Amino acid sequence: IDQEQLDILTFFVSQPKRFAYIIHLLVNVNGRYFNLLEYAILLKKKDIVRLFISVRIPIEQYNFRYQYKQFLKHYNEPFAQNNASPFYQTPIQRMLTTPECVPLVPLILEQFVSNHGIDLSIVDDCLYARPTKTRCIFGRTKHFSTDNWLQQHPLTLIAKADCKDVYDHRLVRLCVDLKFNLFGNFLYLLILCCQSTYVALYTGIALGSPTPSDQGTSYYQMVNYSCYDLCITLTNDPNNPATDNSALRALRLILLVLSGFALLKELFQVLTQREKYFRRFYINLIELHMYVSAIIYSVDVNECTRQTGIRCSAQWMAGGIGLLSVWTSLLLVVMNGIKFGKHGLLFITVFVTFLKFIAVYFMIWIGYILAFYMLCKDILEQFRFFNFIPKLLVMFIGEYDLGGTFFPDNKLMPGAEGALILYSAYIFTMFIVMMNIMGGLAVADVKEYRLNAKREHLRARIGVVLGFQARLGGFCETVGTIIRQLSRNLRFMSVWEKLNLIPLKYHLRRLEIRSNPINVPHNLNPTYFSSLTPSTRRDGVTLPQSVSSTSTATVGVFEQVYTETGYYYHHDTTRDESLFNEEENTRLIRKTEEIRDVIEESGTRTYNEMRKMALSLQNELEDIKRRLTQQ
Repeated sequence: IDQEQLDILTFFVSQPKRFAYIIHLLVNVNGRYFNLLEYAILLKKKDIVRLFISVRIPIEQYNFRYQYKQFLKHYNEPFAQNNASPFYQTPIQRMLTTPECVPLVPLILEQFVSNHGIDLSIVDDCLYARPTKTRCIFGRTKHFSTDNWLQQHPLTLIAKADCKDVYDHRLVRLCVDLKFNLFGNFLYLLILCCQSTYVALYTGIALGSPTPSDQGTSYYQMVNYSCYDLCITLTNDPNNPATDNSALRALRLILLVLSGFALLKELFQVLTQREKYFRRFYINLIELHMYVSAIIYSVDVNECTRQTGIRCSAQWMAGGIGLLSVWTSLLLVVMNGIKFGKHGLLFITVFVTFLKFIAVYFMIWIGYILAFYMLCKDILEQFRFFNFIPKLLVMFIGEYDLGGTFFPDNKLMPGAEGALILYSAYIFTMFIVMMNIMGGLAVADVKEYRLNAKREHLRARIGVVLGFQARLGGFCETVGTIIRQLSRNLRFMSVWEKLNLIPLKYHLRRLEIRSNPINVPHNLNPTYFSSLTPSTRRDGVTLPQSVSSTSTATVGVFEQVYTETGYYYHHDTTRDESLFNEEENTRLIRKTEEIRDVIEESGTRTYNEMRKMALSLQNELEDIKRRLTQQ
């Protein structure tokens, strides 16, 4: 492996009997023992990794195939490097965190697909159970936490790696879909119902609250009234006085309490998630605005407003603007679960791109704002402070009113030459140039998203379903158990299929939950994290019995964990042999290109050397000629 002697390794791997001699070998690296696959990943030997994970074991050799799967799933200590992850990992986790090995992940996934079914143990440790120390292996160090489990779960690492071939693999999609079928759909519908109820409550209160229009006036006509005077005036109206509304008051109290708890939840997320929270700043900002607007609108500033439900002018405007954030938040919930939610993701993608675009060119905006304020504030009130921003946005889409602004009587307004030049520069810069750039960005985003829509939606579903399992593990386990019991009831499933409310792509009656024992060392010593120094002579290859991954007994410093993974039986499932053939063809093409590059490089080097020799010989001949001429 150190010398990349593929011919020797191919000799051992080509036949199962030979491969059986080396499959259990462990290499000692600074006091830690790794199997040959882990050692190749450590050294980033891509060709050797491909060789180890592309072995084809006949189905009839069941025992050796089981050993080969254990070899591919070997759960072991972290690499002894300063920049290595401190978590115990399996080979697929190490490959997903090694950029050179990410394209090879579909090959190792395909080893867990057979003619009988698909084994999910390569990417999952608890299909629907609550993540606990006694049943989960991902994200373990000296202590176990659900946050580390969520961070180190292979599905999370797949989402971070963002590789097309890995996303498109059926094993990954099957695992996510089964989690949704077991508990994700129920919890998602529950959250969707709660969010829809909140949206309906906010909308009903905002639109159902009394306004001055009931008394034949409006907030705009009473803008100079204080909040108390406004309420008293409407209450004492002789024709239609404002009356007490106890039901509306109770609904406002419910909205105030719910919004207060939701705002505390957002503050708690800021303190706990920190950088992760601000990476989703635009989306979280919508939720914060929604809750703050609800609190402002539902608060009673005096006794009169409490009894009548009349809102102050500022509350009325804040509540109206908050309606936009409330319904946008419902879109954010929908786009994470339902299939057509990918269109919501498209809207968010383009929207965030526009915000980034505006943020990059904010200096141009500031320049035009100040210039228009200075030159045009005396021509139109629209260019005065707080008015010119919507005016410039309207001008940005092509509404200029050039004649009415600078040519009131079909003649140029005296002294408006500078403002007219500014107008012309704005039209050229912002409307012609910027609009074309933003249109091009939108088209590029839409085109890219159409190509990656399924993968973006899958990434969102991975975050949702693993977040459910990490935060609501007990509830997920209960719901999953109930759903599995119902799926075994033939009468219930026949009625469900006839109703066809939520079509199930994968039938849960074909799912088998398997418990696999895994040995986990529990005495992680900080001194183990020593720097891996290069050496010319490595320790010999050994096979210590105390670190064998196939042993099920508790030995030495190991504790035993029983994972609960799934095996899905599917008679139509066949292995995709094209992956292996494609990799072999790719390797042959790459080797051919390498040989071509070496030949071209050697030819170039030879040409340069010959040219140097010719130049040197020419200089010597000229020197001899010059000496003969002097004599």
